[in-house]
Amino acid sequence: MTHRGLASLGFAVWAAALALSTSASHAQSYKQCQAEANGIIPMLKDCDAAELDRREAVLNRLYKQVLVAVSPGRQTGLRKAERAWVAFADAECDFRMSAEAGGMDAPLAYNACRLELIAHRIDDLQRALKVAQFPGGTARLAHPLLPNPQAVENADRSYAAPTGEQSSTKHPFRSRT
Repeated sequence: MTHRGLASLGFAVWAAALALSTSASHAQSYKQCQAEANGIIPMLKDCDAAELDRREAVLNRLYKQVLVAVSPGRQTGLRKAERAWVAFADAECDFRMSAEAGGMDAPLAYNACRLELIAHRIDDLQRALKVAQFPGGTARLAHPLLPNPQAVENADRSYAAPTGEQSSTKHPFRSRT
C-alpha cells in the first residue's frame, strides 16, 4: 500500500471515530427535540427532518469513504448496491406509510422508516469500510450468511441507531451481518 493509501486509510479511521464520538450528543438532541415537541405533529416532523438531514450527511460521507477505500473493481458493485438500497428504502417506507392510510401519522411513519433504514445502511457501510481497510480487502468479519449474534444484539445500541431506541420493526436483512 502506498503512503497516500495509508494516509487515506488514516483519515477514514479518524473520521469514523469522530462520527462515533458525536453520535451520543446527536441522539440526545434528537430525543430532546422530540420531548419538547410534546406530541405536536408539525414539531415532531421538524425534529425528524433535522435528524434525517444529519443521518443522510453521515451516510453520504461514509459512502464516499467506502467508495474510495474499495478497489476499483469493487466500486461498480458498490454503486449498484447503493442504487438498489435507495430503491428498496423508498419502496419499503412507502409501504410502511401506506398502513397509516393517509392519516396525520403517515409522515411520521415514513420518517421513522427512513431513520431506521438509514441507521442500518450506515452500519452496513461501516462494516464494508472495515473490510476495505483490512490489508488486501479480504477480511472476513463474519460469515455473510450467518447472523453475528453480538452485532444483532447490539444493533440498536450501536452508532447505527444513534437514538438508542429499540425498533419494533426490524430491518428485513438484519441477520446479514
